[in-house]
Amino acid sequence: MTPCWVAEDEDEFTVLEELGLATADLRGYAGQVQVRGWVEDEAGAIARLQQLRLLGVPAIARFYFEEGDRYPLLKAYVLRLDYLRLLVLEFLQMGAGAQSAWGPLCWQPLRASRSPEKPAPPQRHMMTRY
Repeated sequence: MTPCWVAEDEDEFTVLEELGLATADLRGYAGQVQVRGWVEDEAGAIARLQQLRLLGVPAIARFYFEEGDRYPLLKAYVLRLDYLRLLVLEFLQMGAGAQSAWGPLCWQPLRASRSPEKPAPPQRHMMTRY
């Protein structure tokens, strides 16, 4: 049996290469959403995110289902990465019609009231619409 980190075919990427490609795609989309509240090609991004099913990639599926109890942290990473894909996809699908009516989304820190006897709590961030 070939180890999961070695490609079975020269034309196929290894599981780590596939995860690296998916991570780069998702990091790009999530970064655009975080900074700007939208992505460049929204329709293309939605189509790409719908197509990118991590457990549908042969190398990742083979690793995930054939390695038994080995590599639990890497398997958890695969699930979290797919969850991020679903969150970004849902955000883009919900925001497609709402952006024109509400404007772009952005991150704004919550304002904490300060009192002289207590230091200010750490700031939390929430997504708001302008």
